Amino acid sequence: MRKSVPKEVAQAAATRRSSPVIAKPAVKPRGAANAVGAIGFGDCRWPFGDPRDDDFHFCCARTGEGAVYCEEHAAVARTVMTRR
Repeated sequence: MRKSVPKEVAQAAATRRSSPVIAKPAVKPRGAANAVGAIGFGDCRWPFGDPRDDDFHFCCARTGEGAVYCEEHAAVARTVMTRR
């Protein structure tokens, strides 16, 4: 035996299905939010600048498989400091 759905619930479901998708306003992210959105899988994640500034960005050069930095930045990141 099938239970009946209240009229209000059925109307709400029908409205959701027929309503157009409301797009979010086109606001360009700034600073780190923009940079993080621009980075892709296999891109170098070496940061440049202050994350609060509009010109903050990542290197985005191609990386080796499973690496987070390109060869150039991986070499800098793994530099060993020696004691004087």
